[in-house]
Amino acid sequence: MTQPALTTSTTVRGIPVVVHNTRSDVATENVLRRLDQSLGLIERYAPHHFRRLRRDFARIVIQRYACRGAYLPDQHTCLVELTFTVNPIVDAALAARRVAQADFEALRAPNWLKRVLARHQGFAD
Repeated sequence: MTQPALTTSTTVRGIPVVVHNTRSDVATENVLRRLDQSLGLIERYAPHHFRRLRRDFARIVIQRYACRGAYLPDQHTCLVELTFTVNPIVDAALAARRVAQADFEALRAPNWLKRVLARHQGFAD
């Protein structure tokens, strides 16, 4: 039987965060602590990049997902996988890397979307 999701909304280092926790063995506090550590690494070692995160992401969503993370361009959302975030063999640096990769995807998304829309409009003409 599937556990109902415990949804928590908060802000971590100035970025809105939503955690959809469907795992009773994963403490939401640990998820948020790891995210804070990961964002702290980005803020410390790449402050220009951290400032861009706030602009590029409307929010970070942490939930069960089929991959470690993704950027959802239609929602301007960074998605990070729940169990990846708290896995003890995954350190904060690797989790930070996943967030940074999603931001790089956000930077490419507008051009990609423009090309798709242009192709679509070409078919409509």
